[in-house]
Amino acid sequence: MKTVSNMNGNHGISISCAFAAWLAVCAVVGDVPAAGERYAKTGAAAVSRIASDIYDALDAKPRQALQSATVVVKTDAIPYLTQAAAEAGKASGTVVVSSGFLELVNKLAHAKAIDKLTKGYLEKYVTGLGNEPKDLLEASNPRYWEASVMDEQASNFSQMVGTLLALEYSHHYLGHYEKYAGRLSGNGGQPTPINPLLTPDEWSASVRAGVRNCLGAGLGIEGVKALVEAMDKLPKRPAWAAFCVPDSIKGKALRKEMEKIERKFFGGEE
Repeated sequence: MKTVSNMNGNHGISISCAFAAWLAVCAVVGDVPAAGERYAKTGAAAVSRIASDIYDALDAKPRQALQSATVVVKTDAIPYLTQAAAEAGKASGTVVVSSGFLELVNKLAHAKAIDKLTKGYLEKYVTGLGNEPKDLLEASNPRYWEASVMDEQASNFSQMVGTLLALEYSHHYLGHYEKYAGRLSGNGGQPTPINPLLTPDEWSASVRAGVRNCLGAGLGIEGVKALVEAMDKLPKRPAWAAFCVPDSIKGKALRKEMEKIERKFFGGEE
């Protein structure tokens, strides 16, 4: 009887341990948020806050030219970020961002954050990008949704969006949208990127102004490096890439240019 009693006791302990382990696994799996809740903190409201910070960091003259930091998020699976349609030959100053663009940047920002855990993850993710955002690789891995990873994701997102918004604003106050308004309004209402129209000098002026603006708003450029370098890893640049950089610009060269501006900015030369 004593032996039977010990066996029953051990069996009970084994069941308890197994049950506890099962509960632990369930708890971990439960940490993976539902698809619609994964980027709740980096949505339209976050973009508006970033836009406001970028606007407030501008000097008086360009800020006056913009008049406001209005950002409109439009439901559209195709990623783009551009000025609202010009009226009467004048640029509006309002930036239109598609929901597809937010999804794209959120996932790129997340892939860069995951890359710190799994080396090579970002490059593998970027290689398969097309005209629309794609799901993360191994998205059900609970480690990829830990608080530290999502904090890094949010930081990357802010830097990517902040830099691209700053570039868009620069096209307005530097006169690019006014200059090219006639060539941007005849596409049947479809968003048209301005970057392919810019001269090399105009693009360089926007990069300098935009990066300085972003740094002045307290946003770094580490996150956006992942975005521009992604351009070099794509077998073929998708349509959304032209809303970020001109077709002729290499991501590696742009990264170096941004880093140079950053060094001068913090060295008091910019």
